[in-house]
Amino acid sequence: MGARVARQRFAFRLPRVDVRLVIGLVLIAVSIVGGLRLSSDEDTSVSVYRAATDLSVGHVVTRADFEATRVSAAPSVIDALLTTNAGAPVGRVIREPLRNGALVSADSLGAAAPRGRRVTVPVSADHALGGAIRAGDSVDVLATFAKGTETARTITVAASAQVIEVVRSDGLFGQDEGALGAVTLRVAADEAVVVVFASRNAEIDIIEDVEGQEARSSFDMVELP
Repeated sequence: MGARVARQRFAFRLPRVDVRLVIGLVLIAVSIVGGLRLSSDEDTSVSVYRAATDLSVGHVVTRADFEATRVSAAPSVIDALLTTNAGAPVGRVIREPLRNGALVSADSLGAAAPRGRRVTVPVSADHALGGAIRAGDSVDVLATFAKGTETARTITVAASAQVIEVVRSDGLFGQDEGALGAVTLRVAADEAVVVVFASRNAEIDIIEDVEGQEARSSFDMVELP
């Protein structure tokens, strides 16, 4: 009788749980969930550029200026940023200040800086696209000589020049604060002397350089007054 009761007690004993097996299963589940989360982040993030140092307007970008980082954001935000897919924007001109660590927007860079010389040209807003001009823009420079006379003529003295800096009034001496006063351009070496001569002896106009249309200044020194 006693032996039968013992066998019944043994028959109803709960099975032993292998704690190590349970812990192992939990760790596997956690790693799978974590892996899926990491995979999801990699699928939605995009590689973009950020400034590796403070960069001022007119600076020509070098490889050391930008570094790649990954971000996850709405498509409208990503579209406005400079992604790394197109390669490093070496040689392009900074058109708005960038602080160290700031994400780089596509609009913060102008076109690639051409080789040449820098020259500052005094010009007012009504002769320079209404003042809507900024660093990185590509422009043509026209000069009108002997204005108001029978010999008046307008010629292109610089083509596809790049705006390096825009000089605006600080409001002193009765000037309108923020008014356009001059632009610093990078022009071809053989155009620099003609641009300087024109800025002293002619009326200057700065016009938009239409992308995709080849332009080159064409002048003959004997044509100049």
